[in-house]
Amino acid sequence: IVEVPSIAIIKTAVFNDENSNGNADAGETITYNFKVTNTGNVPLYNITVLDPLAGIIMSGGPIDLNVNDTDEVSFSAQYSITQNDINNGSISNQASVMGSTLSGIKVEDKSDNINNLGDNPTVLLLSGCVIKIFNAVSINGDSMNERFYIQGIECYPDNTVQIYNRWGVLVFERDHYNNTDVAFRGISEGRVTIKESKGLPEGTYYYIIKYKDHQSTPHQEAGYLYLTK
Repeated sequence: IVEVPSIAIIKTAVFNDENSNGNADAGETITYNFKVTNTGNVPLYNITVLDPLAGIIMSGGPIDLNVNDTDEVSFSAQYSITQNDINNGSISNQASVMGSTLSGIKVEDKSDNINNLGDNPTVLLLSGCVIKIFNAVSINGDSMNERFYIQGIECYPDNTVQIYNRWGVLVFERDHYNNTDVAFRGISEGRVTIKESKGLPEGTYYYIIKYKDHQSTPHQEAGYLYLTK
């Protein structure tokens, strides 16, 4: 019998929504599963799976497979989503499977996401870039709601946030708002000069959020912001 060894691998991805909010957040995980099949006419030995995705944690193997045998439980991987992944809107990567015959012939295949015939990367779309506005700011020092929090704004760094008082005076304006070092905490950063230690007075303010998505399409959100002490 002429040895014609070959191997195939299918890679699938499952997003684990650990906080059950329906969106992808940095630190949540993806589980990758691998289905490996001996598609040749001789047994294969010392089968391993490699995945070049930075930060991925592989587990399982090596294994052996007889002719036409399939294994879909031995290999798996875990990956923690980064903010950059969310900003990109998807994660695309491809694994490789390797094995050898008893006579030392080596075989390899790149993963597909559907069937054994293709070699297409596995792409998982991430719906984490959803803007949600929390329009209450409390600057009473209790560490609760001490900044104007805009969920998802980190996905759109090309942004501008403006806040106006009831008389239409711009009291805050910053580009690249990110909820951390660039955030509204009840302190004036606009045309009105107010002693920083006192902050802006309590009351109702008006915000305008402008940002561009990854296709440079402009978007705008506007509404009322409530500041209390």
